[in-house]
Amino acid sequence: TLIHGGASGIGTTALAICHALGIKTFATVGSEDKVEALSDLTTAINYKTQDFEQEILNHTQEQGVDVILD
Repeated sequence: TLIHGGASGIGTTALAICHALGIKTFATVGSEDKVEALSDLTTAINYKTQDFEQEILNHTQEQGVDVILD
């Protein structure tokens, strides 16, 4: 599951629910501080400095994700 805006109120709620259900998640964020803040819940990707599509493919052995929350 990919959650855009993972550090927002909706994003963190969605991440917490997915985490509780054991769902593997990725989140896009806009700063390194937010990457660090989400490190216990998800694999956070700073879309300003990283290609999030390629990062997700790298982490999923080219499988990608089934669900995107935007």
